[in-house]
Amino acid sequence: MIDQSKKENSRLLFVKHYQTKYMGEFPLWVIMELFTMGMLSRFYSDMLTKDKKLFTSAVYGENYKDIESWLRCCTDLRNICAHYGRLYYRIFSAIPAGMKEVDENAERRLFAAILVVKKLYPDKAKWSSEIFIQLHAIMDEYRDAISLKHVGFPENWEEILA
Repeated sequence: MIDQSKKENSRLLFVKHYQTKYMGEFPLWVIMELFTMGMLSRFYSDMLTKDKKLFTSAVYGENYKDIESWLRCCTDLRNICAHYGRLYYRIFSAIPAGMKEVDENAERRLFAAILVVKKLYPDKAKWSSEIFIQLHAIMDEYRDAISLKHVGFPENWEEILA
């Protein structure tokens, strides 16, 4: 998986640098630049439990088991968007664990996936000041065409996602 990624990205300057100067030995923080969302999800899934616990408590303060399902949800969302898939009426294959804000009728819908992205988003201020504002604008622009039920959004979605 990693060797294939190095090969596919061999024209990138930092890949060339590590191939020539360090005989192809890449530090983890460098090789992760080449990870796809799916690779990141599988990498986390394959980590030792003690490392997952350490990482998730330090970075997110969340249950390490929940993060695994969240990364799977992000992978699904990314793949649907990257291939111009439809999000409206979409039933996602992965269910995000530990989401108290999502009822069971919406756990496989867009709202749950967006909530996962919010929880994993590294810059909470930027989420509120940019990402949420853009999402709100889209929802507002198409409010007459969107049934909140079909995307799993509860009536109070704005206060949950803000």
